[in-house]
Amino acid sequence: MKVLLVNGSPHQKECTYTALTEVTETLNKDRIETEIIRH
Repeated sequence: MKVLLVNGSPHQKECTYTALTEVTETLNKDRIETEIIRH
C-alpha cells in the first residue's frame, strides 16, 4: 500500500509539513510506503 500526503500550504516546512512528516514516520513503521507532495 502507498499513501500520498498532499501539503497545500504555501509555507515550506511549517506546521502542515511537520504534521505530515509525523504521519509519514508512523506509517513507515508499519511498512506502509508514503510520499509527500508539496504544492
